[in-house]
Amino acid sequence: MTRTGARILVDQLVVHGVDTVFCVPGESYIGALDALRDAPIRLVVARHEAGAANMAEAYGKLTGRPGICFVTRAPGATHAATGVYTAFQDSTPLILFVGQVPRGHRGREAFQELDYAAAFGSYSKWVDEVEQPGSFPETMAHAFQTALSGRPGPVVVALPEDVLDARAEVSDAAPRVPVQAAPSAADLALLRELLGAAERPLVVVGGGGWSAQAAADLQAFAEANGLPVTTSFRRQNYVDNASPSYAGVLTIGHDPALASRLRDADLLLVVGARLGDIPTRGYTTLEPPRTPQTLVHIHADADELGRVFEPDLPIVSGSPEFLAAARALDPVEPLALFLDLLLAHALDGEHAVLDGDLDVLFVDLRDLRSHELRGPTDRRRGAPAVPRREATHRCLTAGGLPDRRTLPESAPSRHVGHRPGLGRVVEPAVTARSRWPRGRARRVVCPLSTSTLPVCQRPPRSGGGSFGSDA
Repeated sequence: MTRTGARILVDQLVVHGVDTVFCVPGESYIGALDALRDAPIRLVVARHEAGAANMAEAYGKLTGRPGICFVTRAPGATHAATGVYTAFQDSTPLILFVGQVPRGHRGREAFQELDYAAAFGSYSKWVDEVEQPGSFPETMAHAFQTALSGRPGPVVVALPEDVLDARAEVSDAAPRVPVQAAPSAADLALLRELLGAAERPLVVVGGGGWSAQAAADLQAFAEANGLPVTTSFRRQNYVDNASPSYAGVLTIGHDPALASRLRDADLLLVVGARLGDIPTRGYTTLEPPRTPQTLVHIHADADELGRVFEPDLPIVSGSPEFLAAARALDPVEPLALFLDLLLAHALDGEHAVLDGDLDVLFVDLRDLRSHELRGPTDRRRGAPAVPRREATHRCLTAGGLPDRRTLPESAPSRHVGHRPGLGRVVEPAVTARSRWPRGRARRVVCPLSTSTLPVCQRPPRSGGGSFGSDA
């Protein structure tokens, strides 16, 4: 059965799962509007092409599926350029369909004729103009594949008026599955070695292609390994801001302390972000091409790796694929994580002395921020700081906490509930020699990977099992 080019086009939208289209109606693609009337697709009409393109960009950002926008030729297309450029900068999947003069009028500066490759080529992943009605299945399949694969981004498809009206007999394409690379086992093994050797690691996340599952995997990976996480410009929702791993957002005019943390890190794990001018404060916090830090850069587009900064370990992978694999790795340093969470969730003062299985360990919260702990028996505020890994080693080798792999299943602790996403909530021991700020004992979160870490038995007490402070 023959169909018009417009009908074939709309049928491909249905095949690829499109449920919403944003537009400003125009006579140059009137055939497509007629075909949309009979399609199971919601049509949202905007008052201006910039608004329609921005709606489509927001849809793509929120759903992870390409936002679809139709605008008329030349002025309509240039008005929509704002949304296309935003999609390019933010790595958002978007497909913009623009009207075009009939094929026979091209090259003569016909009314509202425009060279779309020249107009959009520098900030689109692909620009195409359909030449035959029978080409729509192939063109649409490639448009969806390009918008979603690798680094997501915008695609522009021009629709000559006579191609929409012409008829052809052609089969529909099959829905395309986005292609994303994943990290290799060798890359993950090397990453784990680098994390194990780092004293001041920092994770920076950003870019497109994100999902709720990616956010959950990131949080689990970071908390299991005691890693601080910062987000790049306009990506502060990529990790739960209430997570103990959340360190802030590298936005315009971000906190100088956060900039110092980025500068002073000895390992940067950059996932999906490009380390542009805003998170690096105009390339001053980090100066290309080489960073003094060990740089592990994960990005879906191989062309981005080494484009500005030269990574020590480049990994071509989509962010969700990498984070799912990273979450499955064994935690690098479970004991140090326990100490980190103890301070993050158990203390609200300046310092404390912990007794019991930890021996006597003086901890200063200011040292936690730089991932350093003071010596096990030295309470002097001016004492030299001991790297976190060394302090951990002292505890393990000086009769302190045993390796969690040798612990019995029933380690002494008082189970008082769960906190979603973190695991067991236990109460640590408070002895006569321990000092807590304002005389209050705090509850501590132990992630599932360290839930068998022992704590001293505490005398029974009454009270509920909610997470938070005890009066």
